[in-house]
Amino acid sequence: MAFKKMEENGILPGPRAVLICGNSAASHNSIRNFLKDWGYSDIEVLGCREDFLNNTIEHVLTNPSKAELIQAEKLPPVMLWSGISHKELDSILSRFNETGLARPIFATTTTHNLKFTVKELLRHLLEEQKSMREAQQQKS
Repeated sequence: MAFKKMEENGILPGPRAVLICGNSAASHNSIRNFLKDWGYSDIEVLGCREDFLNNTIEHVLTNPSKAELIQAEKLPPVMLWSGISHKELDSILSRFNETGLARPIFATTTTHNLKFTVKELLRHLLEEQKSMREAQQQKS
């Protein structure tokens, strides 16, 4: 599941949201404040909750939950961006270091991965990250 470049004016499928896994509730507030400061307060920040793992990305992004947040150390640090434009994504990612948070695995929604469960998506992202590391090591 390689990163697919979006069209310049394209919009990622799904609602304007970011699903955050592997980060604390305090870091969710940091992301909310960061987005608000840069004029993106309409992007909903969703922490990964207990009832999300076996639901599809599409379901999770469109159905609010009151379940407990999954503890940060139980999941890989991932941010899945949805419903924003290429320009917005570039702007957000280029300023991400201003949040003071460690860089997570950044991912975006696609029509294909909206049908994945959160658990499936996290597995794919970790496999892809491992493959990329191994390829870089072989170059060295």
